[in-house]
Amino acid sequence: MGSYIALVASSMIGTLVLLSFMRFTNDVNVSNYQDILEEINYEQLVSLVEIIEADFALAGFQVNDPRTAPIVVARSSEFAFLRDEDGDGNLETVRYRLGDKNSADMTENPNDRMLFRSINNGKEEPISAGLTTFYLSYLDGQGHGTSNLSKIRMLKVFVTVESTSPLDGRYARLPWATRISPKNLLNY
Repeated sequence: MGSYIALVASSMIGTLVLLSFMRFTNDVNVSNYQDILEEINYEQLVSLVEIIEADFALAGFQVNDPRTAPIVVARSSEFAFLRDEDGDGNLETVRYRLGDKNSADMTENPNDRMLFRSINNGKEEPISAGLTTFYLSYLDGQGHGTSNLSKIRMLKVFVTVESTSPLDGRYARLPWATRISPKNLLNY
């Protein structure tokens, strides 16, 4: 009789150890998947930041006519500016625009949107994935908020990127904020 109790107790302990190991393995897998989502977010954010910083820094580049305002549109989710990047004397209009929630309907995240970039009102190219916030504010030379296009000297950019796929119903989230002071606007 005692050997049967020992056998049943051993089986129960073995089952508990096996269940604990399976739970541990599951936790490790979930943690690895979370790390992968966060790494993808980080890479997407770095790519987006590089594009924004490089492009916005050229706002007003080679706009030499004081009657020509280098900023064309300055809204919280849209920014358009003039520049002559290739030095051919023809000004290009570079436009950034945040799409609506339907612009990224190919992802699982219901809150993400696409950020579009176009040159000279050409085809809009999407330049982001998983973008949930793209907010711009504009500052004058003293750092005060302004909506006057001719007084804009700096931009505050706030961006949030979320994973396009959920993990346990949540999306990995990564915010970024900065100020950009295009040299060509400081002298305008």
